[in-house]
This record gives sequence, structure tokens and C-alpha cells, in this order.
Amino acid sequence: MAVTGTGTLSNSVVAAHLQTDFLVATASEDRWDQFCWVPTNGAIAPASSDTATSVQIVVYKNMDLSTSTIAEDTDIEGTQLGDTTIDLSVGEYGDTAQDTKKLRALARTDIPKVFQISVGRGAGRSIDMLARTAFLGGSVYRRPTAGDTRADLDLTNDDMQAAGYHFMYSLVAQLRSVSAPGIGQSGEEVTQRQGASEPGTEYVSIVHDLAIGDLQETNGWTPLSYVQSPQLQGLYNGELAKLAGVRFIESPLGKIYQAGGTKDQAASSLGSASTAGATSIVTVAGTGIIAGDYVTVGTPETANTDTTTLETAFVTSAQSTHTLHIIGAGAGGGMRYAHAAAAPTCEGTFVAAIPVFGGMSVAKAHSTVCGPKPTMVTTGPFDKLGRFVNYGWWWLGGYGRTIPTWIVRGEVAVNGKAIMAYGA
Repeated sequence: MAVTGTGTLSNSVVAAHLQTDFLVATASEDRWDQFCWVPTNGAIAPASSDTATSVQIVVYKNMDLSTSTIAEDTDIEGTQLGDTTIDLSVGEYGDTAQDTKKLRALARTDIPKVFQISVGRGAGRSIDMLARTAFLGGSVYRRPTAGDTRADLDLTNDDMQAAGYHFMYSLVAQLRSVSAPGIGQSGEEVTQRQGASEPGTEYVSIVHDLAIGDLQETNGWTPLSYVQSPQLQGLYNGELAKLAGVRFIESPLGKIYQAGGTKDQAASSLGSASTAGATSIVTVAGTGIIAGDYVTVGTPETANTDTTTLETAFVTSAQSTHTLHIIGAGAGGGMRYAHAAAAPTCEGTFVAAIPVFGGMSVAKAHSTVCGPKPTMVTTGPFDKLGRFVNYGWWWLGGYGRTIPTWIVRGEVAVNGKAIMAYGA
């Protein structure tokens, strides 16, 4: 009979310890994903009928109102239930980092633990960004000034102070007008509901920190310290306060359209290509940008698709030769991405997205092999001296909007700016 000794168990104990570090780090980044609804067939098992790269989700519509009297002695026709089928694409995602035996031998910290925490955070942020795309991609939107494009939003008429409580409530009213389910009203079994759901008609919004300051000055903003204790038992990750029946979640992955509003200076462009890590950029004449300004490089977003190379840097000094010395979100405080010559360059008002939604706004599918969250993967060593070990994460799943009118995206100008880049 085989004997199980301490040597046999040592690797298992280490693996369990590292898995815990990974899961804790992943969960700490969970903001958008916590509100995704996994329907009955959303968990895809091997050898099942739903193993294609696209899963069909069925959402049933409300019955029509019946307000006319019916005859006592005549049968009624009845109502046919209507449904909508959503095709939810499923894809494979993952990343990995490798360490060396020399690093483990000379490091002053627990290298495997450091790697697992870093990989866990990367996994959590990556999955949350995938979920965010589904929440922000809808075509139902509202802006404080009717008829304005995103580029027209300004701090005089279109920030939260100008928009006020009535604007926030108009987002809620839009959802209630189409009977969009609130948090905890997923229409499925309790075990299939999202997050820490509870019955009610409240909705949720996830916003960037830059928008929080403006929201805090809005009449009706109720911090958690004033919220009654029953709700405090079911808080979501990042929850801060309530406003107009909306529970607000803070997230560094809240959406900001960099320089998406009115432009503070005439639009310009790069006079020469800029490399990743650069601490200065050269613009063509007429930018009007000076020290203390924030310069955005790349075409500001007018649509709902993320521009993954758009970034904003802080200008520390500006020379007459149109050279701007900057601090950016890249390595060492330089630019995060490389930009070609003639890339658009401007200084403009930042715009925050305020998406408001309920419990069935975004559906999620995942493989049962990995589960609803990413799984940790440790491989190696593969080389002859056992020097290289890989730590990574893997996930198979996808997200998709359900009923188009069950998400409404508010867009407002924000008074603050910051150094930022996609995924920084």
C-alpha cells in the first residue's frame, strides 16, 4: 500500500495556499462582474448540447396589460408569451508570468505569493473589463442637454451640479418605464441571481472615482453611514452610497471618456512619433497647452467601443518648440503606449459614463471546467535544471446584453482630470 507522507503533501499544501492568494486577489477587483446574471444554461458542461462558441439565452417578455372586462359565458383567446433569444459569444482568455530559480533563490520576498497576487489581480481586472464592455455598449443613453453629442458636453450645463437629482432620476425613470427588473429581480432561482441580491426595485451604477466627487455634491447623495442597517448586510464590492434609488459602486474601471467633452484648446497633433515610456512629446504649433494642463493623445472616443491606446498625461513644462514634458501612466512615469506622428492631441473636458441597470441587464456564460471566475494555472518546471515556473490564469466564458432597454447610460461632464490609460 502506498504511503502518504509529508513530502507527498507539501506540494498540495503550497498549491492550496497559493490558490487562496489568487482567489482573494481576483475577488478584490470584482465590480462589474458581480452584477452579471448566469441563466440556467449559462454554465456550459463538457459533452452537453451547449458546447458551441455561441450560447443562446432566452429572455421572456412581460405579458401585455389586460384592462378590458371579459364576458362571463365566453372563453378568452389568451396571450401568447413572447421571448427574445440572445446569442452570447464564448471565448478563451488568459495570461501568464514566469519566474526563475535564481529569482526565487535571491529574492527578499515570497516570490510565488507575489506572482499569485499579481496574476490574481490581473485576472480580476481583465474579467471585469470584459463585463464592463457589455454594460457600456448599449445604445440607450441620456445627456443633461438634449441633442448634445458627447463632444458638446461642458462644465457649465452638463456636469452633475447642473444636471442635478432630476437627471439621475430620469435614468431610473427610463428603466422603470420599460419594467426593467431591479437588483434581486432576476426571475430565476435565488441561487442563480447575481451578487448579494435582495428583493426590491433598486438599480445600480458603477462609476469612476473622478465622478464620485461631483456626485457627492448632488442633492440626495446618501453615504453608507446614513443607510439603514438591513441594507448594510448585503453590500456589493465598492458600494459607496445611494442617489435617486440607485446604489453607486466605485471602480477604477468605471468608464471615463478622456477629453470626450468640449475642448479647452484648439485640437492639435503629434509633430513626431512618440514611443512607449517617453517622458516628452512634440506637438505641432497652436496647442495652447501649458504646464499644469492634461494632454490627451489619441482620438477621443465618440462611440461606445474602447480605444485601447488612448491616454492622458500631466504636463510638467511646455517649451516654445512645442515640446511637452509629461508624466504619464506608463513605465517610469512616461507614456504607456507608442503613438504615430500626427496622432490627435488635445486638452478637453472629461466625460463620465453613469450606466444604470438591474439584475438581468447582462447575461454571462462560462465553462464548468473553470467556473464563473478565472482559475489559477501553475506549470513547470519544463527545463532540465528546473529553473522556470509559470503562474497564470485561464477562463472560458462570455458576456452579452439581454433586453436593450434594460440598461441606460448617462453621460455627464466631470470637473476633474487625471493621468490615465486603458487598463493602467
